[in-house]
Amino acid sequence: MNRRQLIEDAAQANPEASKRRLAMILTAKHPDMFASADLARSSIKYYTGNAGETKGQRVKHKLPDTKGKGSKVFSLPASQAKPWEPYVLKASCVAVFGDQHFPKHDVRAIEAAVAHVKENFEPDAVLLNGDFADAEEFSSWAKSPRGIGVENTLEIVRQGLLYFRHQFPDAKLIYK
Repeated sequence: MNRRQLIEDAAQANPEASKRRLAMILTAKHPDMFASADLARSSIKYYTGNAGETKGQRVKHKLPDTKGKGSKVFSLPASQAKPWEPYVLKASCVAVFGDQHFPKHDVRAIEAAVAHVKENFEPDAVLLNGDFADAEEFSSWAKSPRGIGVENTLEIVRQGLLYFRHQFPDAKLIYK
């Protein structure tokens, strides 16, 4: 059986699955044909015509139209998000730190940035601007076999927050 047939069979058996999910299914069932989920997903994109342009023309290989054969067109579900309200920060000097990625942080880089801020400014607010914690244990991405575990990760993230609190004891600490 060739890749195209395997993809068609998987798509018909899982009509609501995303290309990513189909790639994971194909990789698990046919590791000899799909060495990785990325390869499987690329093959799916190629055969569905979503692989982009090739030498100025769309890829012509498409899976058969399954309309009326169990496929459905879905609309977006209603959002549960609350209306976004801007946060007004009343501070005259704000230090912004981003991308610490605890527990895989760079100690020297963080210490240098904190030292620079402390030597040159007196922030009354510190904004930890996203990606403070890496926390792959909570992610849907593949996990490292050398992971340190949930408890250790949470403890290191907690220590990172305490470090910033200790370095800027009088500043408002904001975590985004």
